[in-house]
Amino acid sequence: MKFEPLKQEIYALDLGERKNVYECENGSTIYVYRPEEEVKGLTQDYEVELNFQIFLKKPEEEEFRPNHLRVLIDYHLKKESRKNESRKLLSAVERIYEGEDPGTLLEEFESYDYEMQIDHLDVTLYLTQLFMVEQAITWGERASRDSKFDPPYLFFMGYLRMVFDEAKEIDKICWGAANQNLPWVGYTKKDNKNRDEYTEEKDRYWYLNG
Repeated sequence: MKFEPLKQEIYALDLGERKNVYECENGSTIYVYRPEEEVKGLTQDYEVELNFQIFLKKPEEEEFRPNHLRVLIDYHLKKESRKNESRKLLSAVERIYEGEDPGTLLEEFESYDYEMQIDHLDVTLYLTQLFMVEQAITWGERASRDSKFDPPYLFFMGYLRMVFDEAKEIDKICWGAANQNLPWVGYTKKDNKNRDEYTEEKDRYWYLNG
């Protein structure tokens, strides 16, 4: 599913409603759930009408809620496993950021399995899209708080770009993301409509050019 239709479907969920979003090749299911009660442990202002949770259910395993760090580490492992496909993998991530359907991008890969990985590629791409949608909703046009990024999911995208460009060691990248530090501005500034450096006159990989 493309980015914007998926975002609208999640907006339309009732409190307490669950929706299966993706059925994966290995039998895994990715679904979203809109909780009825306030989630404990949140450090930011809670807006129940905007909150939703992402779940991954693998065959013969308990369902669980994956997080952004899982995806960052998984891309690092995949990139190290097939260095010759690093740009193809980055291209898929960029096109998800641009709104494309991750399911159509999978056709460009011969195999979803990597020598080193956490999840199959389809699971990783689907989670990437959902985490971007999560930030688009949580910090988007209906939210009462402002984001330093426009679009809001550029926060996550900045960290993804840092992983692919090996801006720092993967543990330091994950530490920054986990502590909600801003990604390096060199990976976001030309895409961020909140900054003077924003421009539409750029190529897809502008941040790799210094």
